Amino acid sequence: MSAARAELDREVPLLPFAGISTKPDFSKQQVSAFADWLFIEMKYAKTKQRVNGIITELTSRIYIYQQQGAYALFCVYDPHGYLRDEKTITDLTKDTQKFMVLVIQ
Repeated sequence: MSAARAELDREVPLLPFAGISTKPDFSKQQVSAFADWLFIEMKYAKTKQRVNGIITELTSRIYIYQQQGAYALFCVYDPHGYLRDEKTITDLTKDTQKFMVLVIQ
């Protein structure tokens, strides 16, 4: 059995937006255009209160990444089940084929 392997860059590129900058946790650029970027964001629902912050962060990142024409994978680790309605967070990306939210419990 063999597994797929990808070389990912950590915390690049730096994306300026509205006077601040953001950067994905991991990224992979296929060629030189932003349209070929894959951005990966990792979030940890450590507490119940953290869930609101995660939703806010994902919403802002989705907007920024859409402006770049990139693809994005958002992984939310929720070992305690604080996301009672998983659909709430996965619905953030329902209007695009380029983004996906994966909740891991």
